[in-house]
Amino acid sequence: MDLSVEEELALVSRAKEGDSWAFDRLVVQYQTRFYNLAYRMLGHRADAQEVTQEAFFQMYKNLRRFEARARFSTWATRIVINLCLNLRKKKWRRKTDYQVSLDDQGPDGQRRKLSEILAATGPGPAEKLRGREIAEALQAGLDRLSEMHRKILVLRDIQGHTYQEIAEVLKLSEGTVKSRLSRARNNLKSHVKKWL
Repeated sequence: MDLSVEEELALVSRAKEGDSWAFDRLVVQYQTRFYNLAYRMLGHRADAQEVTQEAFFQMYKNLRRFEARARFSTWATRIVINLCLNLRKKKWRRKTDYQVSLDDQGPDGQRRKLSEILAATGPGPAEKLRGREIAEALQAGLDRLSEMHRKILVLRDIQGHTYQEIAEVLKLSEGTVKSRLSRARNNLKSHVKKWL
């Protein structure tokens, strides 16, 4: 269950004063969401784990700079996205390639609208194989999207953020978010249309 704005601000305030329990509570509240976000952005479990750990370290280190102009979760999401982009750039520069799979879902079964829509649920081996193929095609399609389109699609359709939250995280207008989301969905459909 999500924290209310007031609960979140109270925990942040206590964490700023050195209350480690309060910061731990924020970690527990958001670790799965941020891991899932990183996983969808990067397509690799180990990288997602690394980014999530680094993100919480950065949040803790920079917590005093958080001014509550936006929600803590919005500020923290921006940190996760920036770390994902930095890691992707670093890997691209090294031309490192790695396996991608959507079969390794997040540890809690948190909201995954795209994978729920595309995943096969039949009990037989043929259906399981088709589900795996669709999952791989979906991740490959996500990897082919531009960074901006991937961010918006993951934040809205997989993480379930509102248009307003996405606009705050990415520093865009809501109208721009909506139009780019539409383009991202169309681009993703074109990449995976043979599986639909």
